[in-house]
Amino acid sequence: MVGRRPGMRWRERRLCRARGEAMKVKTPAMKLDVRVDQVVARDGLIVLEGVAGMLPCQTELTPREVRRLLLKVLRPRVLWLALTGRDGSAQPG
Repeated sequence: MVGRRPGMRWRERRLCRARGEAMKVKTPAMKLDVRVDQVVARDGLIVLEGVAGMLPCQTELTPREVRRLLLKVLRPRVLWLALTGRDGSAQPG
């Protein structure tokens, strides 16, 4: 669990993020560690359930929003980073 829970130290939360178990979300008001635990289809929506900071959270996406997100993720530099862990600017060729 990435959120702040009793007995979980700052170092453990940082290690969770380093292992790729959490995303960092930055807003003008705060920064949150976010972890998606499961993705389900419910009532015509794609629902991502997980933890944001220390609170449980749920994100609902319409199929159209999922398609838009996939189009953004399926760009060569983003795929290169996801598959290799290296910046897309270091891509050969």
